Amino acid sequence: MTYFKKSRPSAWGAYILLFLALSVVIYLPYFLTDTALVWQADGIAQHLPALAQWQQDLHHLLTNGTWPSHWNWQLGLGSDYYQTFSYYFLGDVFTYFIALFNEKQLIFYYNVSIVLRLFVAGLAYLVAARYFFKRLVRQAPWWTALSAITYVFTGFTAFAAFEHPFFINPLILFPLLIVAIDRALTKHRYPGLILMVAWTLWNNYYFAFMMALGALFFWAVQTTQLRLWQAWSTQLKLFSATCLGGLLAMPLFLPSLIATLQSSRGHTPIANGLMIYPIYYYLKLPGVLLGNQTIPDFWLTGGYTGIMFFGLIFVLRRSQQYRTLTITFYWAGIALLVPLAAACFNGGSTPSNRWTFMLCLPLSLAVLIFLTHIKHLNKRDYQSFFWVGVIASTSLYYVTNFNLKSGFGLVTTFYFASLLIVYFYQHRTLKSPILILVSGLSLMTIMLQNHTQDLDPAKTNLLANPQVQTLLNKQQTYPKLLSSPTQPLHRVWIDDQLGNVKGIAPTTNLPLLGPLNNVESYWSYQNGTVANLMRHLQISSSNPNDIINDLDHRSVLSHVLGIQDRFENKATLRPSGYQVMPKKAPLGQQHTHTQHAFPLAYMPRYTLNTKIANKLSPTEQEALLTDTAIISDPVTDPIQGFVKMVQSVPVGIRKTHLQHQIHLSHDPIRQLTKQAKLIARGQNAHVNPTGFYLAQPSQLKNHELHLTLTNIAFKPYSFSKSAQYNQASYQLNHEKHITKPAHSSKSTGSNADYRYNPTANQWHWRQSHLNQLGAELGGFTVTANYRGHRVKFSQTSQKNLSFYQPVTEITLNLGTMTETTDKPLFIPLNFSKLGHYEFDLTVKAIPIGDPLTTVAKQAKKTAFPIKLTNDHIQLKPNMTKDGIIATTIPYSTGWTSPTHSLMLVNHGFLGIKANRTDREINLYYTTPGLPLGQKLALVGVIINCALLVIRMLSFKKCPLFKVS
Repeated sequence: MTYFKKSRPSAWGAYILLFLALSVVIYLPYFLTDTALVWQADGIAQHLPALAQWQQDLHHLLTNGTWPSHWNWQLGLGSDYYQTFSYYFLGDVFTYFIALFNEKQLIFYYNVSIVLRLFVAGLAYLVAARYFFKRLVRQAPWWTALSAITYVFTGFTAFAAFEHPFFINPLILFPLLIVAIDRALTKHRYPGLILMVAWTLWNNYYFAFMMALGALFFWAVQTTQLRLWQAWSTQLKLFSATCLGGLLAMPLFLPSLIATLQSSRGHTPIANGLMIYPIYYYLKLPGVLLGNQTIPDFWLTGGYTGIMFFGLIFVLRRSQQYRTLTITFYWAGIALLVPLAAACFNGGSTPSNRWTFMLCLPLSLAVLIFLTHIKHLNKRDYQSFFWVGVIASTSLYYVTNFNLKSGFGLVTTFYFASLLIVYFYQHRTLKSPILILVSGLSLMTIMLQNHTQDLDPAKTNLLANPQVQTLLNKQQTYPKLLSSPTQPLHRVWIDDQLGNVKGIAPTTNLPLLGPLNNVESYWSYQNGTVANLMRHLQISSSNPNDIINDLDHRSVLSHVLGIQDRFENKATLRPSGYQVMPKKAPLGQQHTHTQHAFPLAYMPRYTLNTKIANKLSPTEQEALLTDTAIISDPVTDPIQGFVKMVQSVPVGIRKTHLQHQIHLSHDPIRQLTKQAKLIARGQNAHVNPTGFYLAQPSQLKNHELHLTLTNIAFKPYSFSKSAQYNQASYQLNHEKHITKPAHSSKSTGSNADYRYNPTANQWHWRQSHLNQLGAELGGFTVTANYRGHRVKFSQTSQKNLSFYQPVTEITLNLGTMTETTDKPLFIPLNFSKLGHYEFDLTVKAIPIGDPLTTVAKQAKKTAFPIKLTNDHIQLKPNMTKDGIIATTIPYSTGWTSPTHSLMLVNHGFLGIKANRTDREINLYYTTPGLPLGQKLALVGVIINCALLVIRMLSFKKCPLFKVS
């Protein structure tokens, strides 16, 4: 590298220069255009609200010296503060600096912290590079810097830096953790390992699990390479240091672990039930590793540049010389092929390949090895580079169905350009800055190729700084519209606030900044008992991240949960009983209010055993919540009360022969065949859509209709059968065209279709769907339509990693019956995906209006004075008999009472066994696992301090604190 010999900066200085150059090119346009790096989905729904909440809490802590309470009523129906936010900011050291900024600088710091994280990730890599290859780092600082920026800028960071900023933190931790393990194994230096284990567990328990598996793999490989399996003393010291580090992180890690085990995510089969990935995954794999997709399949972000491929191949061809790296690459390759491996890295749940961020370290180290050994390349190396590039490029074009306008053109161009430059550099024809420049351009392409529309206001997935600030400010407006609270907890529901920005997670968490008790919240880990209630009621919109969601806009459930106010968008279905308020709501929404919301705690008139309740329909179980406590006690009352008013509605495929349950099937090819036969007979080709008839609609007036689908079975069409459907549909449309009256043709007055070419149509369809080979993973949507209100159930496919839950039964709220006729009413059903559908169908009608008002008033009569303070609830009952107090407080083992037994009621809430002599009941809340975690941490601090003192006072070196 003679070009740089005059200046000869250190690897650190060279890295800073290269990082600054790339960062300016990548991020400066966002700052110049006042565009926030806030993604319209999880960014605005989770990460920014979490940071804003933490800023408020830190300012409060520094001002008053008090920590946030353990229980937070603004998190959905109420949830644990530490368990919820440990995933986002409590362990993230970069979020602590937000305390130095005011509220108006929140978005600025959010943006800057992303770049800061990336920069520190490169520094962490340099620590590892210097540790493992000290001589190479000293001899080739610019090559070291180039390997460092290839570590920082990959497909993983291209996705995470815009969508999930704290996902960058593991790139900082993992290199330091690996160095600490190797120092403990080979040099018997343990303080670094204690520190890194503590930091890793403290930072984020989810990524800590992945890194623990990665570290365990490295330990096993190194132990084998160094033949240390019999070195019991060394291994015992390493294990002890790991335990000491783990103890220090227990106050945050232990509650997080308990929350995970008790969360709503425990009902997904391992690896989503996949034994192998779809065919298209394997065909895309080489290309995705080179150039990342906009939406990664199974979270495989890839995006490793050409020189990373060169480094990988160089090391694999010299496996004996680089055994640890070679073993790592082979096992990683196997893991990429098996869904079960991805699921194991993801905590035994979905097959997410987020673990591949750990591959960035060995790949970048391989880049360093390759760059410093370019002069030793041979013909076989170049042949391998070339053919691997051909395979990866072909795979990339398969991703786009061999579209010549593919956006991956630059990726492949830079790959082969880098190969040529390496060749000419080896033969002293080109200088090293050319390779650095081309590599930098390649990295820039990886970072920006999926963000080309970010600065187009009409297409961007990012929000402008002023718009984000407006959303933050608007949250202060909602509380001003609420009437004086009639209860100690004023619950509301707020609709999507993003307007024309459509995302998977609208601003459901922003209202907590109001602060407002918005019942809907969107966090990665939520209370599993409330999710259990949603499953019993078959709320179609409920999912592991957003268990409450819109509650299917059910009238009874909305009132029972105590929702007094709703802020709705125009197209939103309104539950019965909510009246429009005169004052204008923010963001063009409509404010509605009800006087009949249930109290937070009340005395149900009846009790019912859980097993008996489970035999009832979801609608009947919802009705039970109004006046019945569902408990595990085997001795309960018979079924009675409001639930007896629920009706079964006769339904049928035709207007006659109506019954309480029917079986429906839907097959698109069969419908096309019927249409084709009608055309052949010269008849009207219209075929009624799949749907059902309701009997005597007028008798159901003032009832809410619930459509229940059971025994749902769906078999998606294969690739060839989908092609068959497309061809049949094309030919049917042609037949319709040529049989249409000539005068209806607007162009020529003739029905001749000279562009008709079934062979070309078949070729075009197959070519444009090649990248979906083997994609029959079962995702589909069923939509019902009543009075213009479209209600749908979506079964996510097995490739969905956040929301997949296999469902065979679901209940949909069609809305309130308004018909005045007794003629059977037809409800059409629509289906989103090609395939064969089968299910049983029933309809239940639950009364609203006066009957609902009556039970609500009865519940209010049994309500008690309640006082809510931090982690404390005080009830003052005035009961005439012993009984069970039912609440809509989410059940958690953190709730305790010194005088009363607590229990689970209504599948998801806290119940209290009370006596008629009780005059005061006190409930206290403590984060589960926190007291034990604090004690364990104290033990860890004492032991570490004792060892440090011994080390300082003793002439003999204490092995756990031996320093270099």
